[in-house]
Amino acid sequence: MTAGKNVSFLYTGTLLNGAVFGTSGQDITKAASFVLGGNSSVITGLQEGLSLMHLGDKATLLIPSGLAFGPSGSSANSGSTTVPPNTVVRFDVEVTDLGYAATDEAIIQKYLTANTITGAQRQASGLYYVPITANPTGTPATAGKSVSVLYTGRLLDGTVFDASSQHGNVPITFTLGAGQVIAGWDEGIALMRKGEKATLLIPSALAYGPSGAGTTITPNTVLRFEVEVTDVK
Repeated sequence: MTAGKNVSFLYTGTLLNGAVFGTSGQDITKAASFVLGGNSSVITGLQEGLSLMHLGDKATLLIPSGLAFGPSGSSANSGSTTVPPNTVVRFDVEVTDLGYAATDEAIIQKYLTANTITGAQRQASGLYYVPITANPTGTPATAGKSVSVLYTGRLLDGTVFDASSQHGNVPITFTLGAGQVIAGWDEGIALMRKGEKATLLIPSALAYGPSGAGTTITPNTVLRFEVEVTDVK
């Protein structure tokens, strides 16, 4: 694993007497994530140890104090153990994702189950397409065509971050497949025809990725769009 890659991992941090001072638990959707070599808030020993690992690997890291919390130690979180100054620590770690593909997949699956969404069609990219209204005789939206789309964009908690209704209910028009919109739109709209409605569940890599967008869409966020193709030319 090389510097600059985003790594997601499950972990349990303990003192050498077995006292736990931090853990992610075993839920992959709550895995810790950071850019390897690019986050000074992650202790050096953890960054170095994870750099030796590959996707799916599990390992135990015994980290000397100089590569852990050093002379400052670490204050206890609620219900956790304090790491005293100059203490060797142990981390049991499992690399669950490089990038966010596996994490996003787990988040989307959990969302589908929690909201009893059926008929979702998973694409090879990790995009989920949920048809709502079909129009078999409508003009297909294919790459290179000008398409017009009404939309509502939401976070998975329901927060609306953008919508046609906020812009006079005027459809957005763009050339499909030309990179004028996020990749999840180029792929998802290409599955539709004029007059059709669908929901797109878009993994972060096909949305705004590690940069996020504005103050509402944080880095590496799965998005939901309700879309309607109003015209194809």
